[in-house]
Amino acid sequence: MKTVAGIPVRYMTGGASNGPPWPEQRRMFMRRVRVKPSKSQSLVGMIGGAVFVIIGFSIVPMAGVFGVFWTIMALAIAGMHAYNYFSDKGVASWEIDVETNH
Repeated sequence: MKTVAGIPVRYMTGGASNGPPWPEQRRMFMRRVRVKPSKSQSLVGMIGGAVFVIIGFSIVPMAGVFGVFWTIMALAIAGMHAYNYFSDKGVASWEIDVETNH
């Protein structure tokens, strides 16, 4: 086995078939972590979305296309927060890739 400064080196850099330069880098894995809003944040978003849905249904006759767009967006916001509040999975607002050595 070759040594560098008295330390045994299993892999030498330079060739693709030689493997990684340091043994501790052999087992690097990527893990995806999903972060969703908390239950209280989802509850507030659900209530706020419901208020905007009610406002949307009241302004649709006056606002025309804008009122329809407003109501659809408010339904989407309220629905997403309701799904996060009542479900264990929920919709992730962030996805993080974590490198681990295991």
